[in-house]
Amino acid sequence: MSVNGKKVGDIVPSEGNWQSIGIKGNPALSLKEGPNTISIATRAPELPQIEDVKVVSTRSIQAFSSREYKAFCDKAKKRSQYKVPQPFYINSTVPRDVKDVHIEGTEIGEVDLVYSFFSDFSFVKGEQIFITTSSETEHDFDLVYYGCEDFSIAPINAFSSDNAIPGADYVIGDVVIDTVYQPIAKPSHAGRSATSLEMQGLNWKAISEPVLKGNNPSRQVASLLLQIPKEGYYLLRVRTRHNGHTGLADVNVNGMYFYSNMPISYTMLKYSLDGQIPGVVPNWELGTYAKANNSKGDPFLFIQGSDADRVVGYSDDCSRTIQREYKLKANDSFIQQNYQVKTSAISVLKYDSQQPEGKCTVVSDIMIFPDKVSKELADYDMEGDNKPTIYGDFTLQDPIQLDYHTDSLTVTAFDFSANQLKSVLVEEDQKIYPYQLGITNPGFYFLRLESGSEVKTVKIKIIY
Repeated sequence: MSVNGKKVGDIVPSEGNWQSIGIKGNPALSLKEGPNTISIATRAPELPQIEDVKVVSTRSIQAFSSREYKAFCDKAKKRSQYKVPQPFYINSTVPRDVKDVHIEGTEIGEVDLVYSFFSDFSFVKGEQIFITTSSETEHDFDLVYYGCEDFSIAPINAFSSDNAIPGADYVIGDVVIDTVYQPIAKPSHAGRSATSLEMQGLNWKAISEPVLKGNNPSRQVASLLLQIPKEGYYLLRVRTRHNGHTGLADVNVNGMYFYSNMPISYTMLKYSLDGQIPGVVPNWELGTYAKANNSKGDPFLFIQGSDADRVVGYSDDCSRTIQREYKLKANDSFIQQNYQVKTSAISVLKYDSQQPEGKCTVVSDIMIFPDKVSKELADYDMEGDNKPTIYGDFTLQDPIQLDYHTDSLTVTAFDFSANQLKSVLVEEDQKIYPYQLGITNPGFYFLRLESGSEVKTVKIKIIY
């Protein structure tokens, strides 16, 4: 451990598990008035997992409480279960069947947010790694590439007055006591995040199998031998095989890192972000976020797919721009990707062990429009007395029901690639059919409704 660039001592863990631990010898720290930087370094390739930092003005420092974590581990040892809400299901062979779909996304609240083992590593290209896990519970583990260092990025000055934003984490790879003296103790890595294609291609999944003792299955073991194809940061996540189940697992990485009796869980929402809508080739990006239901929560967010339930999207935390736009906190997670593979599920886990169980809200199908979408098309929040409304799902043979209070309305249809189809002038009480708007395939479409100076855009779903 170092303080403001000067080493102050070592941290010596007593076990391969979460623990409250101080600097060996409990030395006094020399801190200056204002911001101080505490750095914690470990032997590569493991990145330090520091959940919280406590600095006090007395030597009688109080340890972090492990009461909730131990109680959670006891439940996991008994392989306790919890119910994961599944209010919607998307069949990948037919258009979507979701009632609560709107342009801002599809929302599901009160999703269980449960801790499950994870760890970060920095691997170099060509390095051969071996990961093995064992548990009495059927389980899988995921390895996903999520970014790399970029030495062209200029260092950020943590102490610049330009950066005096409360709660901001400015020092890359360190713990910062910032301008409002709020300790931030999550790793933040310099460089660029993985692109959508990198994350969707550089991912692996290992499935546990029973190890036999006599004629009876004993423990479940999963393993992966891999030559690293790209230098960068990789996340390892261990999860139970079955949704809403818990357990304990041992993890061995390269024969160097041993994690014992780590709790594992799995919270999965069966959901597709592609829909497999015939005749529609998506070229827009979809956003998904997980928002903790209280200030203590900290969700990790995963998108799964690629015909093998692998991780094809991953996020921990979100940028200030995203926080402002979607009213999120820094610890909430947001993924924005163009999916080139089939997707099948969204899953979440809780970052912190001190409060290993909580709740979150997941919102998906947030439309991130291509640049060529017009301002009018994106402006779906028009207010006014002549605001038309639209309701229901429609077949290709049904008239599209509009409720409006004007003599005439111009309706223009766009597909999800923002391509204009056809425009029709609709008189009062006149029926309008999908084919009149150039809609010939099931799927989602935008309708721009113009009445005088008022413009509104709504989304409709066409089914068979």
